[in-house]
Amino acid sequence: ADDQSRGNPAFKIHELYPVEKCYLNKVNTSLHNLVQQGFLLEEDVPAVQEYAAGLWRWMHQSGMTDNKQAEH
Repeated sequence: ADDQSRGNPAFKIHELYPVEKCYLNKVNTSLHNLVQQGFLLEEDVPAVQEYAAGLWRWMHQSGMTDNKQAEH
């Protein structure tokens, strides 16, 4: 990837998590920690999960990856 795309936070997410399941597992772990620490309400977790899944799909449908089958 070129230098400009490497500075893009969305590209970094794509680079670290080419598989949706890996990304969502990391999101879910982080959400659990935020709830336990009192920074997020349990009732808000589904909305954040939905947003994160939509973001991952948008990044990958935008042509940021050809590697949808890789496993982390």
